[in-house]
Amino acid sequence: MTMEIPYLRPFLVGMVVCNAVILIVMPAQILDLRIYYDALQAKTYILGLSDFEHTRYILTEVLDLFFIFLYTSVFWLVVNSTESKLKQRIHLVFVPGLIDLAETLLILMALVVNISDPIYEWLGRITFAKWISVGTFFCALVITLTQQRFKKPKAS
Repeated sequence: MTMEIPYLRPFLVGMVVCNAVILIVMPAQILDLRIYYDALQAKTYILGLSDFEHTRYILTEVLDLFFIFLYTSVFWLVVNSTESKLKQRIHLVFVPGLIDLAETLLILMALVVNISDPIYEWLGRITFAKWISVGTFFCALVITLTQQRFKKPKAS
């Protein structure tokens, strides 16, 4: 017995298509996909990009803004469809996306304008926080959905 979640399919398709385009466009070893990096690694990577890689990374980050919207929407739709304690804390679905948004905007700033070294210091920390929040939320979601699947129906 599966539960149909209204509007979920278009968001999932959008995620797959957006992610496919990102994978085609992005330069190698972008900061977003690393678990952690320090300020020197971030600055060296960004300043070491060729003009073509630089343009591709900007496009990747713009596409990532749309991807953040899509996966946050999927999180919200799935959690909103559950009968769990997680639904009572629905606002938590926005935490990974907000941290990812901060990371993406900072990387865009680093690519478009000359940012100061303290901002580079924060980039790796924010990326690490993004991965922790996504992992934590995903684990909570899997636990919630597993519990819901094996929950015994109440007798009427």
